[in-house]
Amino acid sequence: MTQRTLIDASELRLGNLVMFYNNETKSLTIPDMIRLYTEYEKLRYVLAGVPLTKDVLSKMFGLVEKGGVFRFKTLHFQVFPDQGVKITNCDCGSHKPIRFAHQLQNMCMGLLNEELFVKEIKI
Repeated sequence: MTQRTLIDASELRLGNLVMFYNNETKSLTIPDMIRLYTEYEKLRYVLAGVPLTKDVLSKMFGLVEKGGVFRFKTLHFQVFPDQGVKITNCDCGSHKPIRFAHQLQNMCMGLLNEELFVKEIKI
């Protein structure tokens, strides 16, 4: 069984990819967000992060790998197994790998003002 890393609901935005308590992976909807924020104390740590892998980048976000690098707009990502993803063409102030899908989605919004949307849940 895969170990789940619970995440703080305060990190989440509409459309973020997360794993629910029943191991269902989905993109957060408006009703999900309303429930998270109205029942914040009760639900604060019930969702788990979706670990970033090549499969998640290609199958869920629809990104194409070329030469070991995935691209979204002007950002280039490289996957490091068991560590996560690093942005390789931007000095973003952090050299730590991005471990979870919602973190990468939030980083893309912060750096590019562009959403990294989930294309299809295929895993």
